Amino acid sequence: MRDAPNENINAGNVTQRISWIDNAKALGIIAVFYGHIVAKIFVTYAIPTAGLQLKLIYSFHIPLFFLLSGYLVKETHHRNLFMFMKNKFMTRIVPFFFFNILILPCYFINAKISHQSIDISQYFQGLLYLLTGTAIFNPITWFLACLFSVEVINYFLYPLLRKSIILLCMAMVLFYIMGWGLSYKAATINQYITIQYYWCIPQAMVAYSFYLFGDLIATFPIFHEKVNPYLNILLLILTAVCVLATFNLNNVNYSVLLDMCKYGSFLLFPLTAIAGSLCIISVSRLMPSFSFMSFLGRNTLSLMGLNFIFVNFTNISFIHYSMEFFSENHFSVFMQCAFLTCMTLLLCVPLVILLKKYLPFMIGYRKDKDNEQALANSMIQK
Repeated sequence: MRDAPNENINAGNVTQRISWIDNAKALGIIAVFYGHIVAKIFVTYAIPTAGLQLKLIYSFHIPLFFLLSGYLVKETHHRNLFMFMKNKFMTRIVPFFFFNILILPCYFINAKISHQSIDISQYFQGLLYLLTGTAIFNPITWFLACLFSVEVINYFLYPLLRKSIILLCMAMVLFYIMGWGLSYKAATINQYITIQYYWCIPQAMVAYSFYLFGDLIATFPIFHEKVNPYLNILLLILTAVCVLATFNLNNVNYSVLLDMCKYGSFLLFPLTAIAGSLCIISVSRLMPSFSFMSFLGRNTLSLMGLNFIFVNFTNISFIHYSMEFFSENHFSVFMQCAFLTCMTLLLCVPLVILLKKYLPFMIGYRKDKDNEQALANSMIQK
């Protein structure tokens, strides 16, 4: 069932990347940066057009990453549990801890500038919270904790699910129902008492349904490299219309928030999330490959980890000064957010390059020799 994506990867060099995947991940991380900026504008200035754009972006941008992860899922059932956990610890857990600890000096500097007192005990308590998978210092890294839980679930279930598309579809629906139900109950209970989510388990159940959907669409011919581009254009039009027609119908306050288990409508949330993700994929397949987009696509983990520095400490200042040059209509809000998105992304580039050069093991860069050897053996057999 999983032969289709490997055909693209093995067509050339063993380590060849799928260009449209990099494009899709790049568009996804751009949406993350844009979404955090437009959210700050809406929360700070209560601009309705910013709120509508916030709701649109948040309706699909995080499900897109889980869907792409599922599309690229590798055959892990042949690997023993120790090697699997070692790989995920180095590529998920280590970056999770690193990007939470990396941002600590920013809190101290901000407290010093604003003349606030520093309670060291709270920071030590926060470090303990990290052990539960709670992204206490860098909330954006909740995605890494959730993805880790999703991949652990998939490790145990994938050998069974890969045998039948029917089983995969059933699991996709079942996990969504369980995750949505658990999150709904938890949100209701949280009105009275606070519940600690260990390693984002409720969110991971919902995310796993998108992960499985990504695995499912990898079997469709339209997602192969050599397909009539008009099919991608048709898919783009259909999904764009679907997203625009449904995202504002979802009955949720402000926007969908996966990290806080706020999904809104049981049916409209997955419909818009999948349509939006497929829309981005269609755009990425029609785009040519640019070096800068490829760079963004290859470094989404680092960019996501660094984004919170701007979200929490500098975006409000950037927005405050830029408000003098922009009005409140949709186009003006878009141009303002696009400008600030480009600026913050460019500011992240040198940091990403430095981390990749001097601390690659802390941001998840390591050669997975088992996977490379498996791909090499498959080529030899062919």
